[in-house]
Amino acid sequence: MSNEIWLWIINIIDNYWVLLVLNSLLMTTLITAVGLFSWIPKFFGSILIWSFFWALIALMHNSFSSNSSSWEISNYVVEILWKGCLGVWSVLSQLFDDEFFLSEIWSWQWLEIPNSTDLKHLVIILLITLFWTLTRPKNSKKLHVRTTNNVSSSVRGNLSPKFSKNLNRSADNGPVDYRALVDEESVRTLGLSIVSSYQDGDTATLEYAAAIFTYVKNTITYVSDDIQYGGDYVAAPQQTLKSKKGDCDDQAILIASLLSSVGIKNRILLIGSDQNMWHLVTEFCIDLSMKEIFIDLLDKFHDNLGNYPNPRKYLFFQEKDGIWLLADTTRDHIAEYESLMDQGYLYENEKGINWYNLDSVY
Repeated sequence: MSNEIWLWIINIIDNYWVLLVLNSLLMTTLITAVGLFSWIPKFFGSILIWSFFWALIALMHNSFSSNSSSWEISNYVVEILWKGCLGVWSVLSQLFDDEFFLSEIWSWQWLEIPNSTDLKHLVIILLITLFWTLTRPKNSKKLHVRTTNNVSSSVRGNLSPKFSKNLNRSADNGPVDYRALVDEESVRTLGLSIVSSYQDGDTATLEYAAAIFTYVKNTITYVSDDIQYGGDYVAAPQQTLKSKKGDCDDQAILIASLLSSVGIKNRILLIGSDQNMWHLVTEFCIDLSMKEIFIDLLDKFHDNLGNYPNPRKYLFFQEKDGIWLLADTTRDHIAEYESLMDQGYLYENEKGINWYNLDSVY
């Protein structure tokens, strides 16, 4: 490559407007890839990463280069952000000053066009942010690659996903076998501790499930995968317990693990709504003999706690093996299907209440 071509390329790279366009394209790519705000935490992390590496690069250059000119150690983007904070503080401090004029704002140094070095640092930081973001699973709706089908409650018990046992924890990598992620052994001690104050008997299964539901609901805060992991991810039960936060699939896996740890029959449902939204829920099974009394027992359990909404409406699915009740800790209480109906996951017709799209049962 001739020196003239090389100098021409260098001049383009040093051009302020070229760098501005490049940064705009990088910013647009980030927003398109991960949403409007999800990239921001990684952006500030990238500033710290690049500040550290730039300091090393500049120190090495200044120590070993024969060139007399030395490179500044400081990160220009950090300086711009700092000047911006000072500018905002200046605005707030002068809001009630009679001599505050708009013209003063435009005189502040932080609003002046920075030089191309500032923009080159910003290019590097946005590239680090983009690489960091795209190496993690992207945000996507759960298993949108699966075909949509309407399955009534009368046949859903016969469905079973034909997945090999694996530890795929992101729907971005293909269908997830959620049952394979249930780990009752890791939470058995906790599960037994939660139900230890309840006596064995005909109503034990319901009381155990209610106690476990209450524990998870009171302990785990709903936080989306985008905020917590930067993309779709199903956490292990112990991981959710340690962080005390998780989205619907994290909580569904945790409560299924706890129910299994004390011997309660359960299943996990992947359901879709009429708006093409996806949700993961856990149900548990009680004996058919409990059909006429389980509502009174649950009401008594909730009233004793004193922190559940009242009145409460319960729905249930009766199948050959028993009564199936929803244990979705993103709902107000056990068997609270009504809000799922409002959100389009269930619909009612002359034959009863059915799932709009029951994708899989685990």
